[in-house]
Amino acid sequence: MKAAFANGPDKVDSAALEAKSFAIVTTAANSAMTDIHDRMPVILNHDQEDVWMDPSMNEKEILLRLMAPREDL
Repeated sequence: MKAAFANGPDKVDSAALEAKSFAIVTTAANSAMTDIHDRMPVILNHDQEDVWMDPSMNEKEILLRLMAPREDL
């Protein structure tokens, strides 16, 4: 299974289209992680990546669903 960490650029050079830095978005830990830590990275399926990276996406409920802890890992 391929997956990606959800992140967002901190500063983008629009002429070069490259991020200068980034942040890893976290969510509550899933059941496999709770003994280790109370947080974990948001992990996206390949088919969720385009939705996450779409700059016009501003539907809070959709974004919150993408940020839910993955139990299938």
